[in-house]
Amino acid sequence: MLAAPLSGDLRNRTAQLDVAWRGDAAPEARRNMVEELELQVTVGGGDYSYGENLLRAGEAGSLFYSKTHAVQSILQACSTIVDEVGTSKIGKAHNGEDVSYIESPYSYNSITDFYDNITSVSNVYYKSSLNAWFEKNSPETASKMDAAIADALAKIKAMKVPFVLNFTDKSAKEAIEACSALDKVISAAVTELAQ
Repeated sequence: MLAAPLSGDLRNRTAQLDVAWRGDAAPEARRNMVEELELQVTVGGGDYSYGENLLRAGEAGSLFYSKTHAVQSILQACSTIVDEVGTSKIGKAHNGEDVSYIESPYSYNSITDFYDNITSVSNVYYKSSLNAWFEKNSPETASKMDAAIADALAKIKAMKVPFVLNFTDKSAKEAIEACSALDKVISAAVTELAQ
C-alpha cells in the first residue's frame, strides 16, 4: 500500500533535484512536473537554481559572490557530511551519547551507508575538477586529501559488522578518527582557498 505513494514522491523529488541542478537544461517533462506540483527549485530566495547559482558565481543575483566562494561552499558541504558521519552517525552510538542514533539498524546496512556518504565526498572532490586544481596549485593539499579520503573509506570498510551490534568496537573509533582527520584536511583546503 505504501509503495505507490512513496515511489511517486521519490519520482517527484528526483525531478525537483534534476531541475534545481540543471534548470532549463533539465528534460521538459520534469520541468513541467515540477511546475505543476509547485516544487521549489530556486535557492536562497533568489531566482536561480543551485546549478545556475554555481554557473553564475561572481555575477549579480548569484548566492556565491565569487567562483572561490562557490568552491568553498562545495567543500564546506563535504566537511558537513564527513563530520556528520564521524561525529553523529558513528560517534553518538560509539561514545554512548545516543545509542538509538544508529542509521539502518534493522537492515544491518549502517556501515554501507557511512561508506556511501564518504564516497559521495570523494566523488565531489575527484569528479568536479577540485582534485585537478589542488594537484596543480597545491600538491601538498592534494596529497593530504588523497590520503585522508582513502583512509576514511578504508577505516569505515574495516568496521566490524553489523554496526548496531558492534558500535563500541575499536574499529568504530578508528573510523571516527579517520573522518575527523579528513574533516580537518577539507577545512584546511577551504581556508587555503580564501588566501
